[in-house]
Amino acid sequence: MLTMHEARTNEEIARVAQLADAIWHQHYADILSAEQIDYMVDKFQSAPALRRQREEEGYHYLLLQWDGEDAGFCGYNIQNGALFLSKLYIRQACRRKGIARRVLQTLIVRAQQAKAVKIWLTVNRYNEGSIAAYEAFGFKTVRAEVTDIGHGFVMDDWIMEKQIEEAA
Repeated sequence: MLTMHEARTNEEIARVAQLADAIWHQHYADILSAEQIDYMVDKFQSAPALRRQREEEGYHYLLLQWDGEDAGFCGYNIQNGALFLSKLYIRQACRRKGIARRVLQTLIVRAQQAKAVKIWLTVNRYNEGSIAAYEAFGFKTVRAEVTDIGHGFVMDDWIMEKQIEEAA
C-alpha cells in the first residue's frame, strides 16, 4: 500500500537524499557518466541542496512509502500559474505498482487547488522509460532544452507539459 507525506524534518530530508543517491546511480548508469551522476546528485539531490530548495525556493518533497518502506520521492513547486515537477524517482523494486500514477494524480489535485493551468517537467532525452510513462499519463513534449550545469556537464532534456482542467 502506498503512503506519501511531506518530508519536513532533517531526518526525512536525509532519507530523500539517500533515495536519490541510490536511485540515480542505478537508473542513470546507462545514460550518464558516473562523474556526472555524482555531480548532479551532490548539486541537486543532496540533503543540503534539498533543504535549500525547500527553504529558499518553495519546493515541496513527498516521501513515498510502499508497505512501510521508503519507495521513492517527489519534488515540486508551484509558480507562475504552473506546477513544476522537478523530481519523481521510484526505487526499481517498487516500479510498476502504480506509484507514479498515484503521485501524478495527487499533483493534479494540488495544481488545481493552486489554480495552476499545467504541470511541466524536464526529462533526459535518453530516458525512454520515463518519457513513455509521462506520455501514457497525458504529457506532451513541447521543446528540447540543453542546460549547462557546470564542470563541463549539461542536462539534455525534453520539456513536457500536461494541461490541467479546473476542479469540478
